[in-house]
Formats: sequence, C-alpha cells, structure tokens
Amino acid sequence: QPSAVILLVDRLRRYPGVGAACGRIHPTGTGPVVWYQKFEYAVGHWLQKTAEHVLGCVLCSPGCFSLYRAAALMDDNVVKKYTTKATEGHHFVQYDQGEDRWLCTLLLQQGWRFESNA
Repeated sequence: QPSAVILLVDRLRRYPGVGAACGRIHPTGTGPVVWYQKFEYAVGHWLQKTAEHVLGCVLCSPGCFSLYRAAALMDDNVVKKYTTKATEGHHFVQYDQGEDRWLCTLLLQQGWRFESNA
C-alpha cells in the first residue's frame, strides 16, 4: 500500500533521531506456508515490535518493510563494519543470516532509534 510507505517517510521526517521505521507485513495467498508466515508476523512483527515501540525503542527493524535514514547508514562506523566480509563460521550467522539485526545493532550503537508504524 502506498499509504504505508508515506507513513514511514512521515515518521522519519517528524523525528530526526529516528534512524529507521518499520511497518506491518501482511502476507497474501493461501496454504500452510502463508498460514505460518501470518502466525510468525503476528507474533514477531505485530506483537513484539509494537511492545518494543511502546517501551521506548524497537530493537530490530526487519528488512522486509523498513525505511532507513540515509545519514544513519552512511556513518563510517556503520558502513565499514556492516560491509565486513565473513571470515569465520559465526561471522556468517552474524553478518549474512541476520543482516537486518546486525545493521540495526550498529545503528543503535551510534545512537539512532527505531520505531514501528503499526
């Protein structure tokens, strides 16, 4: 929905300390995979992200529907660490499989906040 993207843009425009905003995901279709996605998103994105937002800061802005502030991403401490090549086994999990959480951790360390548009 275009209006959902506008909400994310408005959130970043209104709050200069917010480095990223995430929106809700609504899987479409039928069948067991879609049912599982709906359950996973209901718990992980809708319930958890909303609770984190109410408590003060979302800890991870999921890559599937998030808008990141360019100034936050271009910080040298973020870009250099985020583009590090994996050289050990645990790096592959940290850098490649959890890339949205890794990026958000780096941004949080630089003082940026995340918010959810539920």
